[in-house]
Amino acid sequence: MYRELLQRLHKLYGDPKTLARMNLNDLMSLPSLRYQQCADLETFFCKVSGPVNTMKLCGLVHDLKSSALLEQTASKLAPRLHDRWLSYEQGLPPVTTLETFVEWLQAVLSEKMLTSWTSATGTVTLTTRERKRHMV
Repeated sequence: MYRELLQRLHKLYGDPKTLARMNLNDLMSLPSLRYQQCADLETFFCKVSGPVNTMKLCGLVHDLKSSALLEQTASKLAPRLHDRWLSYEQGLPPVTTLETFVEWLQAVLSEKMLTSWTSATGTVTLTTRERKRHMV
């Protein structure tokens, strides 16, 4: 499936690595996330995960492991989320990748969407820690 997609992209846009480099530039010029609202966070997630997935598909491992690019991307988070990322990152292995950042961002977005939904419906749900405890 991914190979077919890369072939189609190659036909439409040229070399996939060139496309990945363009996505890398998009990632580097990403605007800061000002608010932590669900829609803003979802847009930010899409703007980060797209280039990261493209780099992964094109085998640009060096870019995915770039600590400078990770720092630059994480610095675009709203202050509270950035602090939350830094706390999370402390518990990770020394080499943290953009893929790890995207996974964390997806978890934060899912949590935010769940919180928004439960607030709107008025239902009570378990916290992430409680859910993990019940899964074990």
